[in-house]
Amino acid sequence: MKDITYLQIEPTTKCNFACIFCCRNKLEQRDMNIDLFKQVLEELQQIHHIHIQGEGEPLLHPDIIEMFQFARQKAYVLTTITNGSLLSKYYKALVDCEIDRIGISIETVDKERFRKIRGGSLDAVIKGIKQVVQYKKDSGKLKPALGFEVALLKDNLSELKRISDLYRDLEMDGGISVQPLNTTPFYFDNYDDYLKEQILTDTENLYLAKEVEKINRSITVNELVNRSLSLRQPAMKEKDCPLLSSGLFVHSTGKVSFCCLIKSGENAFLGDLYHDQFSNIINERFKRLKKFALSGRCPEECKNCMRWQQ
Repeated sequence: MKDITYLQIEPTTKCNFACIFCCRNKLEQRDMNIDLFKQVLEELQQIHHIHIQGEGEPLLHPDIIEMFQFARQKAYVLTTITNGSLLSKYYKALVDCEIDRIGISIETVDKERFRKIRGGSLDAVIKGIKQVVQYKKDSGKLKPALGFEVALLKDNLSELKRISDLYRDLEMDGGISVQPLNTTPFYFDNYDDYLKEQILTDTENLYLAKEVEKINRSITVNELVNRSLSLRQPAMKEKDCPLLSSGLFVHSTGKVSFCCLIKSGENAFLGDLYHDQFSNIINERFKRLKKFALSGRCPEECKNCMRWQQ
């Protein structure tokens, strides 16, 4: 299992926001059992990077702080993503857990537009960020680095400059990461006409990748987080996806897939931890990787994914 260097694990599919592009309501609403969470990490032993995230809001899980504390013992790099609404509740614990990076989702700095896109309060998010930053200063700690996660739509491309300005104003240090709308079947089939029109072209994606590189060079980015971002950027080489070759995603249901974008389909899952031995799931993963390598074709479960250059 040494080739698995990046574990994504989903603590919950529940959320207190209602983002227009989110498809979590098409999934079973549940929390991952903390015993299952610990079992997965024990099975994998020491792993380079654990990313605690999924379709829901991680900070809604009743045992999320215990999860972070346990994962910290197992991971060289520990990261998570949040909508930011509960940072004010957990800011001390999140700093004390020594998470390497927390990504906070944002698409606009306009309060009303933020509410329309995300169904939540931008003021609450900003308040929480300020509390984390201040507590880091007060406790003399460098972690967690705080960054922004931006879902890119055609309508918010002009917001990147304003988002980077807000990043500076809040003294954030975790960089800005962008994510185009997911176009794998589960997501695309659940988008309405407006969202389908918001999907960026390949040319726009490449241009924006360069723009984001420029922005990240112009803002303060904690060097500790550079390695935590590497596996989460789209692959630029043909038939090269680090999530496929080095990753594993454990859904809150206990089902296992190659990555978090794979949600449905005949061959979507490698197994189910409530029914299958972990070793059998890993063996299935190895068999499929071998099959993909021999065929040289895009795996069916990765169809239309931005990370797979067809």
